[in-house]
This record gives sequence, C-alpha cells and structure tokens, in this order.
Amino acid sequence: MLLIISGEGPSDIGVSKNGSNECGIDDFSPGPLSLHLFLEIEKIIQYSPLVTGMVFWASRSELSRIYKENKQSMSIAFPGAKSAREMLSFARTARAFGIKAIEIEARVGCQSVGVLFHDSDGTVTDSINRWDHIVSAINSGFHSANYYRGVAMIPKPKQEAWFLCGLKDNPYDGCDALENYSGNDASPNNLKGILKGVLGKEATTDTLVEVIQTNRIDWDRINMPSYIEFRNSLIAAINLWRKYQ
Repeated sequence: MLLIISGEGPSDIGVSKNGSNECGIDDFSPGPLSLHLFLEIEKIIQYSPLVTGMVFWASRSELSRIYKENKQSMSIAFPGAKSAREMLSFARTARAFGIKAIEIEARVGCQSVGVLFHDSDGTVTDSINRWDHIVSAINSGFHSANYYRGVAMIPKPKQEAWFLCGLKDNPYDGCDALENYSGNDASPNNLKGILKGVLGKEATTDTLVEVIQTNRIDWDRINMPSYIEFRNSLIAAINLWRKYQ
C-alpha cells in the first residue's frame, strides 16, 4: 500500500528526521498517531504499510507551498464570516494534500490512501457544529483536488481525548463526554492536564509513542463519534483503494 500522511507536528503524526518538508519512511520520525494508523491499516489489509516501505509524509509548510502554486477559487458555505474563513483554511490544506498525493502517486506508479490529521481544538463557547464543519471542509478540499481516498483524522476536541478514553479510570465508559471538553490548554481541567494526571507524567511524544507500542489501549473499544468517523472513513478509503489493485 502507498500511504501518504500529514499532521501538525511530532506529537501527533510525526516529522522528518532531517528537517525536510517531505520524506519517505526511512527518514520519518513517527508520532503516536501514525504508529496507531499503521496498526489500524494492518488490521484491515492484514499487513502494515511499513512492509512495502511506501509511506510518505508531507509537512504543513509543503502543503502551504503547494496551495500557493495551485490556487483555485474555493468557498465554504458555513454561517459566520469568522467560521467560514477558518473552514476555508482547512479546505485549502486538504486540497493541497490531495494535489500532493496525486503527485506522489504519479511518481510511484500506484494508487494511495491519504490521511490528514488536525486537532479540532476550539473552546466550549464555539459552535456545537465546529467539528462537523472541519470534517466537511477537509473532505471538500480533497474532492476539489479530485482526490477521493483522503481521510480526515480529526479528534474532538484533540487527540488527548482519544487517549484518555482508553487510559482513564473506568476506561472506554462514557467517553462521549470527553468530546465536550475545551480544546484550550489554558482552560481549567484541560485534557492535557487530565492526561498528565492519568499517566503520572507529562504526555510527551515519547510517552504517547510508548502507549501505542505497548498496546495499552484497545482501540476497538473506543466508542467516540470523532474516532468512529475517522475509522469508518479509513475503511471506506481502503475499500476504494482495493478496487485499483
């Protein structure tokens, strides 16, 4: 499988080891969510994309460059000027990701599945539809690039909620409530602080990587709308990819 990934930084999807804006798996330093992604894909297709070595990562800087070089008028029909501008930014990033994915496909000579990660962040005062708007905007961006095997990996409000679901006292129970927490790290009772308390130490990249590598979470039991949406989208993208094999 050809897998193309992009995230916000080392603590989620990962980064290039040498500081480049694009790299293959040999030069990639994986974050916890890319390691989780590899394991989820292995469950679906019975082998890890790491076996083929065809995993490519692109930085946000690379996607910004691509969008600027391939500008196209885009509009996102969501209420509120501020919301619309922000959603347009998500759509543009996803469009650039789609262009990049198609470029890599042409270079490698096979079809891909692409996963674009972004926390939805936000605060308790944001629209209750914020997460839905982000996912919709990203999918619109994929489609505007004619890339139809893109997956929006968007925790609500951020990845700490997914980890907390499997690590908290009474794991996997009532995890929907975690999606209603503020994504603001400065807020009282913020998710990063709660996760630190559960782990007994800072939730650093290395700590979360260890959580994945030691299988401390049974991800099949994560019953959170944002996680289920991601997983279903991943399965759908892989099923579409299979049609070209």
